[in-house]
Amino acid sequence: METIRNNDTLIIPIYLDTEALIGRNTTPTGKRMFENARKTLKLMADESGGLYYQAKKIEDLKSVYDQVIEDLGKVYSLGYKPTNNKHDGTFTRIIAGTIVTDGGSSVGCTWGDYDNDGYLDLFVSNAANERNFLYRNNGDGTFGRILSGNIVTDGGDSIGCVWGDYDNDGFLDLFVANRAGQNNFLYHNDGNSNHWVRVKCVGTVSNRAAIGTKVRIKATVAGAERWQMRQISGGDGENNSDSLMAQFGVGDAFGIETVRVEWPSGAVQEFTNIVANQSLTVIEPPRLTAIKPANGPGFEFNLTGQPGFNYTIEGSTNLTHWMQIFTLTNSGRVSLFADADATNFTRRFYRAVQLEPSLNVTR
Repeated sequence: METIRNNDTLIIPIYLDTEALIGRNTTPTGKRMFENARKTLKLMADESGGLYYQAKKIEDLKSVYDQVIEDLGKVYSLGYKPTNNKHDGTFTRIIAGTIVTDGGSSVGCTWGDYDNDGYLDLFVSNAANERNFLYRNNGDGTFGRILSGNIVTDGGDSIGCVWGDYDNDGFLDLFVANRAGQNNFLYHNDGNSNHWVRVKCVGTVSNRAAIGTKVRIKATVAGAERWQMRQISGGDGENNSDSLMAQFGVGDAFGIETVRVEWPSGAVQEFTNIVANQSLTVIEPPRLTAIKPANGPGFEFNLTGQPGFNYTIEGSTNLTHWMQIFTLTNSGRVSLFADADATNFTRRFYRAVQLEPSLNVTR
């Protein structure tokens, strides 16, 4: 397999012929084998910065997998580490680069893509009136320290820090909390020409703040298809908190191909062909929970959803053709309903359809 060295970076071209493999393996078993292998290879490819191999038939997957392992081993031996999370519960410590060699009285840190190029950057707050650190992600696993601008020249007894788009212009601003009676710092991001998308998640079955929800987007940035992920969190460092808005930079992309929301409840929503430079509000879909009827025949459910929302309950005997049973307004978070006709069917499936839109868009 040919490798190309360019600017001291090892490039290994790999391509996986998805359609050819699926076309030659039409059985469920064949498709599962292909999907498992494809996901493994694609995960390794994505994590290592763009590795694509070619396999024309299912028998090639084992040799391709072995080739990936061998080539990644070569990359490691040359000092280029495509990923530092080995996906086996262990990590490789990074010992080179200013991001790990700069010493300071560091207390807080916060990650955010402040220039909207699609890569997470890092701000580190230092105490004892030392200058704070700002590292820009180079997009290749390395970081460059920013040395100019008041965000890194203002010295303070800085403790907490957080990125957040306080004026909703699509660019992350920075707040730094200082102690010892010093004034705090607030830095407005003046932005650039890069594009963005913001996603606010509203939980209904899960917690309303959507803590623990993962938001993933796929966009083509600088000619390369890339996935990004944010997890909604109340905070991930000392003396800091995170915005509950998932914010993504997408560089020169005018649109987002896929927005995928994975809720703690297990529900998953996908939205496609989203125009960039917009704020999205995604509402978690409802959940039906069967309960034992208190009295008499029939079938009873609890519907968990957004208070005040309207839902249609539909039934089906084959999961293909659905008919409306009734409509209800969810007065609280959980509403009880019963289907007295359930005993007239050998089997019956149910689903709740939210009448209000699950996705709201603001520009």
